[in-house]
Amino acid sequence: MLRIAVLFVFLSATVLGTAQSDTIFEHTIQLGNDDADQIDSTVSLTDLSLTVGVSQGERSRFAARFRNVPMEPEQVVTDARLRFVVQSDSVEELQVKIALESNTAPEAYASESYNLSRRETFDNAIFWSIRDKVKGDTLVSPNLSNLVNAMVDIQVPGRVFADLSFIVSPDLSVNINSVNELNVYSSNQFDLQRAPFFYMSATGFTGIESPAQSGLSVYPNPAHDLLNIEWNAFRITDIQLFSAAGEEIELSGDWQATPGTSLQIPLRDSNGFGLKKGIYYLRVQSEQETSVAKVMVR
Repeated sequence: MLRIAVLFVFLSATVLGTAQSDTIFEHTIQLGNDDADQIDSTVSLTDLSLTVGVSQGERSRFAARFRNVPMEPEQVVTDARLRFVVQSDSVEELQVKIALESNTAPEAYASESYNLSRRETFDNAIFWSIRDKVKGDTLVSPNLSNLVNAMVDIQVPGRVFADLSFIVSPDLSVNINSVNELNVYSSNQFDLQRAPFFYMSATGFTGIESPAQSGLSVYPNPAHDLLNIEWNAFRITDIQLFSAAGEEIELSGDWQATPGTSLQIPLRDSNGFGLKKGIYYLRVQSEQETSVAKVMVR
């Protein structure tokens, strides 16, 4: 079964390929190990909450990674926010620092040996003062566009996606011997509405990544019933297709391939119905790199 996953959702009427107005993207945590909780040097990937603050000489911090965020070298991010849901009451004022790892493909939070405090981040961290929050409250961060635009500046030309890994830590000026912590829900909760959430608005995003640089060939284009995919250089390891509306699609088919092999993908959903006419984006991943092609279905 080939799973075609949602990579982003558009909230405005802007259509990919135009840059006259802001396009808004929403992201939630995709995998259970895409957020991590760390108390001093101990990291946990399975806690039901994420903690930031200080308690009895120990500092707590957490990280949240959002995969496949639309990111092009020419785009300008005008607004970017993190959103969390408070898990337990917090009345004391807490000053926290939000940093962004300076890598478009940051290392996964793979094990307890992962140390969040040693990750390389951009210098322009954002400080956030939080107080008087009760369980169930929604927390929305300050505008993080300066951080995300720093990521835009290091994006590889021709690429349209990046992974964003935010690290939330207590302000180092906080008295470490005090007790002042904030707990928010992690992605390990069954309710996705309470999981860490990221959204941004940006101008200049086209969504078009030229496949010519990697030897990827997609034909016919426009397509109707079938789509052929050929990648001369590498073995294809994953394929994702998504629409401009962010609609989740599942296609069935055997897409395993070796170098130079042409894949034939039926443009039908898992119920056997053909895809609606319109613009789609095909993301093909190999063992070495990823490429995206714009496809029209007619």
